[in-house]
Order: sequence, then structure tokens, then C-alpha cells
Amino acid sequence: MLSDKNINPLKRSLVIVSHGVTPYGVHFLERVVNELSDFALHTIYTYEYSNGKWQITLPNSINAVILGKGEEQNILKKGWSRYRQLIWEIQRHSPVAVMIYGYSQLPHFLVIEWCHRNKIPCLMWGDSNILGDRKKGLIACIKKPIVSRVISRCSALLPCGNLGKQYFQKYGARPEQVFFVPNEPDYSLIENASPAIVQSLASEFKLNPSRRRFLFSGRFVALKRIDLLIDAFAQLADKLVNWDLLIAGDGPLEAELKARVPTSLQQRIMWTGYLGSPKRMSALYKLADVLVLPSEYEAWALVVNEATCAGLALVCSDVVGAAAEMLHDFENGRFFRTGDFVSLMNAMQDVANEENLPRYKAASLQVIKNWRKTADPIDGFRRALDFCLSPMTMEKIDRNRRNHAREA
Repeated sequence: MLSDKNINPLKRSLVIVSHGVTPYGVHFLERVVNELSDFALHTIYTYEYSNGKWQITLPNSINAVILGKGEEQNILKKGWSRYRQLIWEIQRHSPVAVMIYGYSQLPHFLVIEWCHRNKIPCLMWGDSNILGDRKKGLIACIKKPIVSRVISRCSALLPCGNLGKQYFQKYGARPEQVFFVPNEPDYSLIENASPAIVQSLASEFKLNPSRRRFLFSGRFVALKRIDLLIDAFAQLADKLVNWDLLIAGDGPLEAELKARVPTSLQQRIMWTGYLGSPKRMSALYKLADVLVLPSEYEAWALVVNEATCAGLALVCSDVVGAAAEMLHDFENGRFFRTGDFVSLMNAMQDVANEENLPRYKAASLQVIKNWRKTADPIDGFRRALDFCLSPMTMEKIDRNRRNHAREA
């Protein structure tokens, strides 16, 4: 546990409960410390790892404690005991508000209930989007009252974008309690990527500087549809003779995917493995021209932010949350129908056209500039806190608590 000695006792205490340590999460927390100076931040990580074992040193400024050292997030694992640890940590800081990442983890679900009972405003961040809400039948019937209950217990909802807003409103969120707090990378790592690291990566993976590249970055799991991308590239390879495919990441399907590559293309499809260093991953974008994200579903997909900031053209399936905000069809890239092989090939061929590619890449830089102005996460978080801590909202929380007590 890090010391709280740098906390100003005159500031209002704010607790943020996160799944696990990620580069973009730490970046957001540092911005909270630097830009919301009237709050004293305390960070609690329910587990150490969320979506990868990143090489990160936690800054003292975020006052972090990790409850599950060496553990990866798990929906049910140690649910009750981890919840009790979370409550002990939260009570220790007497916060005026708690921000929590999601409700799918049992400890987080229980913390939301606890905040409601104890009249502490709870702001819930979530990257769900309406396009992924595809449960039907009995599962949908079970899901609706659970999610609706969670929404009713929160003072504010913090989606990443419009598809997330639609998701929360479907389950009862009021428009006035929804504030955009999108995931964002540390854009400066991409904008100021070290030429030495870029050159090192090019040498390490034997990347010819004269060739164009499609890039995929993510976990090697079925939902990502990397198989579809490999097949599409193989079909286009004879037409796009100056293009290669760069695949970054790892996962359970690695051997299967590598075996899928035709022998004739093994020198044109390169695999980087998992790049745990944010600086190395940021530099890798400088060696590509087009990000291709063929997923069957992506709640958000931070790689879209990163690729757009790096000035890459985009090819994304039509169910990617971030693409709904940052991919403007025929302006900085192309959408394709999820799972549609021909649609993906057409999109890749369109962006690879030398008459289109420079225009698409230049447009991405303007798109990300506009997005950062209109959807700044700290601006949204600040407005959410102002809303939750207003006397009117606090009275509403108290009224909801009394109603809940009567219902129980």
C-alpha cells in the first residue's frame, strides 16, 4: 500500500475503484490528480491485472492500493471477501463520492449497493454499448432487472460514447445523469514516439521501410476475427503487392492463426507477440498505415484512439464502439459489415488505394483533434461530480435510500 502522506486533509476525498492496472487507467488517474485539484484521490485496484500484464510503475500521486496482488480480474473469484476489503478501504477514506469501473465483477456490484445504502454518490463507468446487447430469451429476462437495479443505484453513469449512452438509457438511466468519460491513451506517447524505439522495432521485426502495412493489435481470441483478416489479406495479396500485415498481441489462438497463413505469405505476415511496454506499442503505430479491427464486437477498443492519433487510416467492423465516434466512412477509413468476408476485402482494398490512403490518413489526425475537444474524459468526470454533489442530487440520493429501505 502506498502512503497517504501526500493527501491534503482539507480536500474532499474521492475514491476510484478499478478492475486492474492498465496504461490508460493510470493516465486517467494522473489527469484526475493534476486537473481536479479540489479532490484528494485514493485509488483501489480490485485485482492487479485487467487485460494484460503491462510493464507499469504506479505513480505515488494516485495513492493506490492493489487488493489482489498477482491476480487477474474474475467475475466471481473471492467475490465476498474482496467486497469486504473494498468497503474497508473505502470507509478508511470517508469519500464524498466513489467512482467504480463496471458492475460485472461481484465485488463491484456489491459496492454499488453499499454506496446506495450509505448515501454516498456512486459514479459508474462502463464501456458497454447498445450493439453488444444481444442477449435473448431467458438470459435477457434475467439481465434486465439486474442491470436496471444497478443503474437505479448509481448517481451518474459514465459511458465512453453515444452507443454506451444508449445502453444505459435502455436500462433506465436519465439523460441528465449521463456524462461521457471515454477511455483514452496517453496521446503524448504516440505523438512523441521515440525515433530510436521505432527504428529498434523495425529492426527487431525486419520491417522493410519501403512497404505499406495493415496492422491488427489485440488478443488472439475468436471474437476478434483475426482469421477473417488473415483470409482477406491472403485473397488480396496478389493485388496489393506492396502491402504486408503486421499482427501484434498474443492469446490462446496463436498457433491456430499462424497455421492458417499460406506458406507463400509467411514473409508478408509478421507477428510481434505481446508488447507490454506502452512506449513500444505506441511506437509500433508509426510503422503501419492502416488499422484493421475485424471484431464481431468491441465495447470500445482503445486501439482506434491510438491508431487515429498516429494518423492511420481505419478499417473497422460496424459494431466497434470507438469506431462509431472516430471512423467517418469514406473520410478517414471504411466500415465493413461484421463477419462479412467480401465487405472486409472491399474496405481493405479501398483504403489501400494510393489515391485514397493519403487523404484517409490525414483526415484521421483532424478526427482525433475534434474528438479530444468534444469528449474529454476529465471534463465529463468533472461535470458528473458537480452533478452528483449538488444539494438537489444529494437529496434525491437520500430519498432513493429511504424508498429502498421501505421496499426491503
